[in-house]
Order: sequence, then structure tokens, then C-alpha cells
Amino acid sequence: MKLHGAPTPPAAVARQQWDPATDGLAPSWALNPVAGRSYDAWRLLREPVAQLYPGGRGWLASRLEDIDAGSARGRLLLARCGCIAGGILETPKGTGRLKVSTLYVSPRWRRRGAGRLLLADAASRWTRERLAEVYITGPADVDPALDGSLSSVGFHRRLVLPHRYGEQRHEAVWSWAPAYG
Repeated sequence: MKLHGAPTPPAAVARQQWDPATDGLAPSWALNPVAGRSYDAWRLLREPVAQLYPGGRGWLASRLEDIDAGSARGRLLLARCGCIAGGILETPKGTGRLKVSTLYVSPRWRRRGAGRLLLADAASRWTRERLAEVYITGPADVDPALDGSLSSVGFHRRLVLPHRYGEQRHEAVWSWAPAYG
């Protein structure tokens, strides 16, 4: 499966810093496909995202190379201030299957609907593409807000793999299947 998205112009992600003038305001969001110079677009997220994975920097660089090659895709969520609020990276896993390899929302933008927006946008795309299954993995003791965001678009926690991330660090697997069966 070859995935495509319009390139994100560098100017669209130029203002990356938190804008205190908008801190208390309801954000206005813009979703941008990541393609072309995707590593540049993700540069401010690479450190926090890389810390989530063993060997995270290399892992993230590899995912972004996959996007540039057209074998994966990603979207960035920009807030009204031009700040990158979060992003989603998706990787095909065979015919009709996809893994959300990263769903990240910057701590400053959590609990404001950013994760739900990224997931709702993605679920709409998955439905249009008639995917049979999408899954995401993460720590079993994940923040309840993430669990809520996942379930709001139709994900269900399917199983927990004991000690997957180390002693007493269990991995959960959530699965999404479309309403059309």
C-alpha cells in the first residue's frame, strides 16, 4: 500500500514555540499531511516522541524516511498560534491493515481535544479507504484520557501483553474496525 499526502511547507510549521497570548483560548486547529521534508516538520516533536521508544531517535528517523518514501504517512496538528500541538504516524501492515505507530499530543495541548481530533480525522480516512483493521499499542497503564480518546472513535482494548516493555511494564493493544464490517 503506497500512501501519499501533500507536502507541509516549511512556513506552515515555522512558528513552533508556545504563544502565551493564546494560552487560555479555545484553540483553532489545522491538520497538515506530512510529506517531503517531514523530518523538518517533526523537528520540535522529535525529542519528546523519541523518548517514548527504546532507540527512539533512530526509530522516529526510520518512520519519517518511510513517509518520505511513500510507505507510511503522518499528519501534524497545528494550533492557531502555529505551534505543533501533536501528530499521528501510520504504517501499513498488510492488505487492509494499518498500525498507528505514533499518536502524540504535546503536554501543553492535552485535554483540549487534540488527540480526539487527530483520531477522528484518521478514522474518517480509514473508513473512506475501507480498511479492515487499525491497531495501536501502548503502555497498559496509559492515561485514562488517551483511553477515552481511543474509544471515542471506536477503538477497543483487545489484549494486554505482560512485561512487554520490561518487568511490570505491560503493553496494551487497541483495535479499530469499521462499522461496515
